[in-house]
Amino acid sequence: MTLEIRKGIEKALNKAASSLKDGDGRPERTKAMLGALTDEGNHHGFFTCVTSGINQADAHEWLLDACWLLYDKGKQGAFRKMVLAAECEWGNTKPYDYESNFSKLMVVRADLRLLICEVQTREKVAELLKWLEQYASGLNAAKCDEYMISCWILDENQFVHEYFVAR
Repeated sequence: MTLEIRKGIEKALNKAASSLKDGDGRPERTKAMLGALTDEGNHHGFFTCVTSGINQADAHEWLLDACWLLYDKGKQGAFRKMVLAAECEWGNTKPYDYESNFSKLMVVRADLRLLICEVQTREKVAELLKWLEQYASGLNAAKCDEYMISCWILDENQFVHEYFVAR
């Protein structure tokens, strides 16, 4: 995954988060994040699939909350690969609460697997990241699979973006 695309995802999520209002709930936050991912994927010319309610997507949900697909002729022709696989989960309080959705990311073949989530404190980000890395290695995730974890820190009202590669 190119650094340009990863940084574009970070920037898009940060911008979407800044547009949220106090009191926006899960539906509004999810729509904002998935809309931002869709716009970023479209910007790069990928075929975008996102849960319903995101008008700028090329298609509705396809296996995951969001994914970017690459075809041999732009947005048509023969399927080549999944560039991004993403799950957006809010409101979980323990690392193992993410098990089901993170497992979906582990089984798909994609250049980058993204989990968008929220935690209360920066310390919880480290705890979640450690748990996810151990979970991935314990279940024999494919070696060299790349993961991006974008955690909204409730206490700081901002995203932190972390990466790891399965070992």
